[in-house]
Amino acid sequence: MRGSLPNWLNRRRRAIHWLALILCLLPTIDMLLAYRHDDLGINGFETLIRRSGRDTLLLLLLTLAITPLRRLLSRTAILLKLGQGRRLCDWNWLVPLRRLLGLASFAYASLHTVIYLHFELDWDAGEFWLEINERYFIAIGLFAYLPLIPLALTSTDGMIRRMKKHRLRLHRQIYPIAIAGCLHFWLQSKPGESPWLAYTLVTLMLLGYRIHPVGGRANPDGLAPARIRSARSPIHPGLDQHRQIIESKTGESQYP
Repeated sequence: MRGSLPNWLNRRRRAIHWLALILCLLPTIDMLLAYRHDDLGINGFETLIRRSGRDTLLLLLLTLAITPLRRLLSRTAILLKLGQGRRLCDWNWLVPLRRLLGLASFAYASLHTVIYLHFELDWDAGEFWLEINERYFIAIGLFAYLPLIPLALTSTDGMIRRMKKHRLRLHRQIYPIAIAGCLHFWLQSKPGESPWLAYTLVTLMLLGYRIHPVGGRANPDGLAPARIRSARSPIHPGLDQHRQIIESKTGESQYP
């Protein structure tokens, strides 16, 4: 069973996608039920703004974790000498989740913004401008949110096909967005609050991985680095063609 797990997961990627979507919706449902039943505590606005902000950052970190996770699973399969799972393409069922999690992060960021504008400012543009000038974490939060809009708009299948490689350059904005998101919550957190420290450490780890990946970057053939790959492990003869087909459908390299 362990050798066939990657194939089993790849065959059920649609079911996994729907399951992930349902899980992404659960925090929203929980907030709506708490709001309807007046179960948000003494300061309902603070509860909603913190929950939506936490979920935004969490989903953003999960989006960043997809690529390292695929490489980790490939490396683990090689070290354990498993029959399958050695190639990155064996874990391609994770790739569609990256777009889903990214869009979910944008949705929660939008909800976070709407909650702030509606409950705190009552949609007063003048008051919003004063807030930006007087409270720096609001300006940083705006800086983190605005780049998410083009990222979300270019995540449709049509835009992916039209932009091709240009979309990759655009979507590298997610790195400064993650840093700005952490800074946004750091500046408004109260002394002694530790969750934001954990999120910040995870963010730095994920960004540090992209600067210096553990074990080196994956090879273009979809395999783990050569120094940890057995010399007897054959390269799949149709792998190059498979990679081209996947990239043409998604508009992005599966082996960044």
